[in-house]
Amino acid sequence: MASKVKGKSKKAASTGGATRRGRTRTSRLSSQHQVTIPVDVLREAGFVVGDELVFEVREGVVVLSAPESPESNQRHMLCGAAGDAFKGFDWDKERLSSWPE
Repeated sequence: MASKVKGKSKKAASTGGATRRGRTRTSRLSSQHQVTIPVDVLREAGFVVGDELVFEVREGVVVLSAPESPESNQRHMLCGAAGDAFKGFDWDKERLSSWPE
């Protein structure tokens, strides 16, 4: 009986992967409410295995994005505007001394 597992073609191996034919930007919702994100979309968005993703609905459109990074936090933006004035400053220590639990 022939094996049902297809081997990689020489062309696919040499180019780093085969180009998929068909619907590469669509997916179906499973009975478990799961969606597989097409690899082309993952690569274009820069998502990798293990990334946390945020789902939002904006004006009836589902938006998928990565959570805000600490660098985009307003506090970090203010520190960047101050140059080296906050270099080495321990924000967590300051927060704990100002706002005891």
